[in-house]
Amino acid sequence: MGGIAAGYATTAPYGVTASGPEDVAGVFGTVPVGPFVTIAANNWLVSAGLAYGGIAFGVPAVSGLLFNGVLVGALAGVFDRLAFLALVAPHGVLELPVIAVAGGLGLHLGGVGWRAVRGRTNPDEVATALERAARVLVGIGILLIVAAAIEAFVTPRVAAVVLGG
Repeated sequence: MGGIAAGYATTAPYGVTASGPEDVAGVFGTVPVGPFVTIAANNWLVSAGLAYGGIAFGVPAVSGLLFNGVLVGALAGVFDRLAFLALVAPHGVLELPVIAVAGGLGLHLGGVGWRAVRGRTNPDEVATALERAARVLVGIGILLIVAAAIEAFVTPRVAAVVLGG
């Protein structure tokens, strides 16, 4: 949330307003299978990076969450509010919390890494935490596939109805 607020505060004062693409319903094409696969893979890789990068004391998880938050906030600051909501809300209500969970998993693994370096946990406990993280990432992957399907197949049509395009 801090990253989103910072991104918004950075871009909103400039008074620039973007309205979105002309043909919002066709932005990904007629049958957007390629964009769907790309979106799902990208979001899962971001989530896996947030989660497993966290083992380095949580620093990559925090920086990744901040970066992605700033990006979302910056876009919110320059897009017309209705256009932003129409283009983000349909899939964002699932995608953004799932990515935040991946970041939280990274922070958890950061604690595991910190305890391991300090000698307060053994290698078996670290391995168990990493295995649990893998199982959580499978669930995250499934949810991100659903979010990508919504983003590729549903969001453009919803946005077209809302924005009249």
